[in-house]
Amino acid sequence: RKVLGQMDMSSANSKANIDKKVAVLEKKLKESDKQFIKLYGDWSKQMISEQQFRLLSAHFEQEKKDYTEQIEKLKAMAENLENSTDKAERLADEMAECAEIKELTTDIVNRLIEKIEVSEPQTINGEKVQNIRIGLRQIPCAGDGEPAVILVQQHLGALAQSPGDAE
Repeated sequence: RKVLGQMDMSSANSKANIDKKVAVLEKKLKESDKQFIKLYGDWSKQMISEQQFRLLSAHFEQEKKDYTEQIEKLKAMAENLENSTDKAERLADEMAECAEIKELTTDIVNRLIEKIEVSEPQTINGEKVQNIRIGLRQIPCAGDGEPAVILVQQHLGALAQSPGDAE
């Protein structure tokens, strides 16, 4: 939680910096538009030549394009920053819940396991063998800081040794 708090402060500062940069660029974009409108007025009054108008017009168009691209990039960065913060918060919540696990319940197993693949049974050396693949979700810990994989393996190992389950 402490790291998440520091990350929130850092992302808030970054978000604030991004918002400031966007505001500055938007102000520059508006100023550029005003200058272009003035340029057009000067051209329509024949205060500048056609060639000067075209040259300056191309400059203002490029400037507008550059500002718009920079604004879009900064807004995408801000959105990615928000998404990263949301993911980190969900991960911290999940980790906090995992730290409390003392016993695997059906609900917990369902949250930890993404899929189970069971192969066709085979007879090898007179013994019936069936491979089972368990795909775990991306949850970093369970129990007393043990990885979820270890806790699930221990639980499944205990189930495999239980009488009446040998089929």
